[in-house]
Amino acid sequence: MSRNEPDWRPQLFCPRCKASIVWPLSLSADDKARTATEVRASAMAGAKWLHERFGLELGEAKALSFHVTRTVGQCHRCHRALQGEASICRQCRSANLDW
Repeated sequence: MSRNEPDWRPQLFCPRCKASIVWPLSLSADDKARTATEVRASAMAGAKWLHERFGLELGEAKALSFHVTRTVGQCHRCHRALQGEASICRQCRSANLDW
């Protein structure tokens, strides 16, 4: 996928690091679970998997992988409780994908 494509993909802006996190519109629940598993094992390996599997640019894949929670229900940065699948932490203002 190219950053020059229309902005039709789901996205979340991270106020903390100023990154726009995008993911494929076609990402199923199983794809999200697999992505979370890959990223939780290794953020960089997860980014590589996202690039190869879904065609995300490496920068997009890296931004996405760094914002997936390491523990379900907890912010990836400050470990506070989260609500929702895609949210901004109330404490540290980091974007989180709690897949």
